[in-house]
This record gives sequence, C-alpha cells and structure tokens, in this order.
Amino acid sequence: AEVDSFAREVATLSLILADYPNANGWQIEQADLFEKGALESRIKAADVILCNPPFESFNNSERQKYREAAQTSGSKAIFALEIALRARPSALGFVVPRALLVDRSYRELRRQVEASYREIELVSLPDGVFNVSEADTALLIAREPLASGRQQHVRSSEVFDRDIKSFKHTGVPSQMRDSLRGQLGAEGDLWLPPLSSLWEYLRVNGKVGASVHGHWGLRWNNGDQSSRSRQKPAEGWSLGILNSVDLNQFKLGEVSYLDTRRKEVYGALDLPWSEPKILANAGRKSRKYWCFAAAVDRAGLVASQQFIGLWPRNAQIDLDALTALLNGPVVNAFMREHSFDKRFRINTLLSAPLPARLPARLGDLARLYARRISMKRRDDEQLALLLDEIDALALAAYDLPPRLERALLAAFADDDRRLSHTWDAWGVEGDEACISLEERRRGVVSAAGGNWAKKELSPLPEEEVKLLTPFWE
Repeated sequence: AEVDSFAREVATLSLILADYPNANGWQIEQADLFEKGALESRIKAADVILCNPPFESFNNSERQKYREAAQTSGSKAIFALEIALRARPSALGFVVPRALLVDRSYRELRRQVEASYREIELVSLPDGVFNVSEADTALLIAREPLASGRQQHVRSSEVFDRDIKSFKHTGVPSQMRDSLRGQLGAEGDLWLPPLSSLWEYLRVNGKVGASVHGHWGLRWNNGDQSSRSRQKPAEGWSLGILNSVDLNQFKLGEVSYLDTRRKEVYGALDLPWSEPKILANAGRKSRKYWCFAAAVDRAGLVASQQFIGLWPRNAQIDLDALTALLNGPVVNAFMREHSFDKRFRINTLLSAPLPARLPARLGDLARLYARRISMKRRDDEQLALLLDEIDALALAAYDLPPRLERALLAAFADDDRRLSHTWDAWGVEGDEACISLEERRRGVVSAAGGNWAKKELSPLPEEEVKLLTPFWE
C-alpha cells in the first residue's frame, strides 16, 4: 500500500523489474495505513510481512488525525512494527531506526521479537544506503515462530561503508556474528557487539558513573544556536564553547561568549560550570571506533548541548587521569558498540568500564600532554610518543587477556583519531601475535624479529656436549 498515487505507480513498476522474469502479480493499493484499523486488518492473515515504513514521528496534526496510531507509539516506524508483531506472521522483514539495535527505549519491542521467533537477524546499515533518505537505518529479519524447547539462532550483521555497492548487489554483509541460545527468557539483548567477549570480561569492573555525574550543555528557547555565540563580552553572556566539531582529545575547541541570559536558556544554566569538569562530545565524532573525545576544563567555561559535562563526585577524582581513560580505546570502543544514535546517551557513557585502580602516573602524563599540545611550537613526533605511553599505561590498568587486547586494538585499524597532531595508529591486525600495547611500545615486536633465537641462545661448548651425550642417548 502507498498513500501517494504517483509513488504507487513507481513502486509497482520497480517491483515488476526487480521480480523479472516472473509474471506481474504485484497489487499495490492506494491506501492510508495509519487510519484506524487499516494496517491491522490488512496484515492479520499475512504469512510474510515486509515493510519500509516512514521514520518520522507523528506531528501534532497527525496525532489528531491518527489518534489510535499515535497513542500506540510516537514513531510511525515503531507503530507499524508493533502492529506487525501482533499479527504473528511466519516471517517479517523491517527497515528500522538503527537505534532499535541497542537503545533502551526499544527494549520492549526487542523482547517481543525475541519471544516470538527462532531465527532473528539484525543488520546495521551504513549512512547513504538509501538514495534519498538520510535516516540512520538497520534491518530486522525474523522467521520461524519460536516453539518451546527449541534453540534460538541470533545473528548480528554489519555493512561497512566500503561495502555498500557490493551489498546492494549481493545482499552479503561485511561482517556476521552468530549465537545459539536456549530459551532463557526474553531480555531484548539481541545485538551482538563485535567485542562482546571484551564487555563480558569487563562486566564486573567499576563504571564511569561511579566517578562523575553528567549533564547536557546549555539549550536555548528557540533552538537556534548560531546566534548564541559572540566574540566580545556583554552583560548576560559568559565565556564558553559552542561547537564540538573543534573538540579534539585532550584539547577544547574555540572559546567565545555564549548567551546565558536566564530568559533565553531553558536547560542546564544552574549546573556548576565554574567548577573543574570534563567536557566531551554529545554527538558521535565518527561511526567508526574513534568516536569520542574529552578534555578537562578548569577555566569555568559554559558549554552548549553539543557537549556532555562531567563533574567529579568527590575532590579525590583525578580528572586528567579519567580523561586519559575516556580518550582511550576501551571507552571509545564501548561508546561505538553501545550507541547507534547520532547523539550519545549520558547513561551509556556512565556505564563504560573503568580499571580497578588508576595508574599513579597517568594523570601527570595526561597533564603534560595537554600542556604540550597547547604550545605554539610543538614536536608532533614527541607528542605521538607521549600519547602512546598514555594509551599503554591506561590499557595496562584494565589487565586484559592478550587475545582481548589484540581484538580491541585491531578494531581501530584504518581509523582517524581526533587529535591536534599527526599520529600513527598501532597497526594491529586481528590475526597477529597477542602482544600488549605496552610490550609493543617497548619494542618487543622488533626485538623478536629475525633469527632472535640464534642471537639469544648460543650452542653448548663442545666439552659440555660430550659430558651430556650419555644422558640423552
């Protein structure tokens, strides 16, 4: 069904071409499926349901027009999926918001799917996979109603940017992860992160939220941020930072004066902005693994809602050491694998794992690094070496098994880190030896190259060979 007559004609022709050489059996009706009972009556006897629903929420006029649908869900896509699940077809395939994969607001829907089907696949799609829509999308594919006592097959698939073209032609994703489960109850945890073994290992670790509490930055009444920043001081305007695009790891972006007039601000004005804190990006820097950046602010800056402010829970928290961990591979990987919206949820950040204890030198090294990147004359090579030392120390604090550390570092291959200087990544591949970052920094890899055994192990002197020969003959 299609509400627009021209779109109905285009859909019919497209399906005929896609289904060639089969005869045309497509019946596309012109109908408004959001009208009361329309979608439910249409699919109640369907054996297979495929749907690419509109993603936008019901606006005010539509809420009045489609009262039943709007009460079920504020989202048109989720309303369609809820109605489809009630029909209990043998199989369904839906284009869904990417946030459905992990976001807590969709947990109940995932529970319904988990309780209903034996084979479930979630597919994360890259940006631009559809020609017109810019929405962040994923696929939900479920089939075979779940019978008591049967194992459940759950699969998580990803399509990388570089593989969009081949995926459109073959339907084969870039990466797949499978899990067989017994019926342990529907919890809604259907997405299998690539580093799921790492997160299971760190499950008992402390969390970021035990050290800091967080809040979004300033929001203004009319929502227009462009007019809320100025270069010169004025009454009711405070020194702050508006744009998170310029935020790099350990270094804040351009500072200006932000509008803090109480009548203009409707959120976050009464937070303790004058106190030391960490500022981090609220929207992801990238869809890849280096998606997060944080820097310490001791200048009392205010920040817009493009930032998350993190304030220490007590005076003993070393903000610089914590910033080094937030900018490290563990927290960046956690945020990437547990967030699919363009904006991060603060609770997700506060749930990121921390080591049992912070290394004593980590804060000093982070402070030294932050000072050096702010210098006009700086040595990028020395900065890169210092950053490697910070990363190695931070990662060693987690005390990961070598195979998990290797998998973590390999996830960052071919990814650009948000830094203020040049830096070469560790270059770790998923199939190489399990050598820790600290060992790599100390040159263990190069030292073990070549004929190292012959250099380290010299043969026995001839006279000792003669004495020992009778014992091994």
